[in-house]
Amino acid sequence: MFLLIREEDLTPAVFICAQTKDVADTMGGFAATNRSNFTGDGKPGGTVRPNVSYSFMNVYPTSTAIGLGHKPFITAFSSDYVTAADIGPAAINDPLWSTIKVGVPWEVMRRGNSPNHNQDGQNVLYADGHAEFQQTCLCGNNNDNIYTPQDTTLTDGTSALGANPDPRSATDSVLLLHAK
Repeated sequence: MFLLIREEDLTPAVFICAQTKDVADTMGGFAATNRSNFTGDGKPGGTVRPNVSYSFMNVYPTSTAIGLGHKPFITAFSSDYVTAADIGPAAINDPLWSTIKVGVPWEVMRRGNSPNHNQDGQNVLYADGHAEFQQTCLCGNNNDNIYTPQDTTLTDGTSALGANPDPRSATDSVLLLHAK
């Protein structure tokens, strides 16, 4: 996404949700063409927060994901495929993900929502270009959780969330960047 700023097609302010305390990147006073990424917290191995308020689909899936049917081209997706949304919740490796499913009480469901809107939901951008405010993170194809891979359990029973946030099928929406 930073390439859109680098090529001067968009300004850093576009990547900030008005409902947050995040701030547009000043680029440290340098031209965006001299940079390769957002400034973020400036720490080695740090985060792009507070300069980005959104999560985006991985446009560079692994060959394993492609082998499972995931296409790296946005034109290959159906209209209900999620391409971006408000930034995902911080607790991506938290056991809470196994509890977020259709039919659970609202207080459980909301834990999987973006912090941008006090976990009341998130603005979601779909592959056909339309956007909607969704009250649940289960708004991808077939109630897919947009912030995690479809199958979050490896064969040894451990979680795959931290190690491999790759799509698990052609319809699996997995958005990258989570609040810290």
